[in-house]
Order: sequence, then C-alpha cells, then structure tokens
Amino acid sequence: MALRFLSCVLLGAAAVFVLPMSGIAGGDSKKAVVDRVFGEMAAFSTADRAAFVASYVEDPTILDDVAPFAWSDAGRWYDAVRPLFRDVTMTPGPPGETLVDGRHAFVTVPFSINGHGAKGEAFKASGYWTGALVQVTNSWRIANAAITITK
Repeated sequence: MALRFLSCVLLGAAAVFVLPMSGIAGGDSKKAVVDRVFGEMAAFSTADRAAFVASYVEDPTILDDVAPFAWSDAGRWYDAVRPLFRDVTMTPGPPGETLVDGRHAFVTVPFSINGHGAKGEAFKASGYWTGALVQVTNSWRIANAAITITK
C-alpha cells in the first residue's frame, strides 16, 4: 500500500513538472511557426526575394488568385506576383488556429495589405494566410500556403 501511495505521489510530481514543460515546448514551437509566417509577410513587404524564398520548402504549393492559381515554386510565384505592386505592406494580425504535431504545423493568420499597384493605383484589402509548415533540421519551412483576400 505504501509503495502504491509513493508511486502515485511520484507520478503526480512528475506530471506537475513535465506537463508545464511540454506546454512551454509547444508554445515555443507555435511561436516559431508564427514567426516564420510573419517573416514571409515581412519579406514580401520589403521586396526581399531571398528571405521570401528561404521561408519555403523546395517544392511548396502556393494557392493564390494569380494564374495558374497553384504554384510549386516560391521564387516563380514571387517573380510573378511581387511586380504587381510598386510598394506594399502586408501586416499580419493575431494568429488564429495554430496547431503543431511533431514536425508538422498548421496556422491561419489574418492580414491586411495596402499600398500601390504597379501602375500607381492605391489599394487596401484584407484576408487570410493559411498554411502547413514542416520542420527542416531545426527550422520551420512553409510547405503549403493559401492566400485568400476577403475584402
């Protein structure tokens, strides 16, 4: 009986120490995932092609409203879409659903985008960036992204 009691106490103590630590690790992973997406948006805003492309895996899937609508090369997508803007600021909002399961993650981030088109016309819109990321070595990379303008 005493051994069973001691086992329960030790198990309970382990849960007190391990569970918060696993929550912290999960929080760190979620932060790293969101930071990667925020970095991708910042790279797009500042016209930093190298940083933008480095945010993605080698053969990602990017869904957007620019034909051919499904892209499998982040550099080609960037080269087709970024010239549509003379200047642009893509501002992320607070992340919505952020799920991390081992080396895979899913995140939805609302954003606003404003600036000027290539011909100088002002624009302002908002939407959602939704994607799946994978952990490559010790860094998160975007494997799939869907950019949806809602207004």
